[in-house]
Amino acid sequence: KVEFLLTQEHQPGAGKDIPDVHRCRLGRWLSTQGQTAYGYLDIYAELVRHHDTMHQLATELLGQRPTEPELLQAFQEAGEQVLADLQHLQQIVSRLRQIS
Repeated sequence: KVEFLLTQEHQPGAGKDIPDVHRCRLGRWLSTQGQTAYGYLDIYAELVRHHDTMHQLATELLGQRPTEPELLQAFQEAGEQVLADLQHLQQIVSRLRQIS
């Protein structure tokens, strides 16, 4: 969604188009089922931290024109880290299920 918004003409303050960190689909899961099931895992805390960073960067990106390449790079890296964290969490959960 952020990359789409960055390519569109929009008014200042368009950062409001990015849902609150707890209202996007992943954020809702992290705040509810994810917290209940995996909140005790270190990777869960990392995932939450990277997800929060991604939202902060998205809001900053949408609030500026022109877009700073370094900020866009940081956003892309945060998104990649969120995906890596989710994959790591999935691996841990798979191992835990094999044990039980």
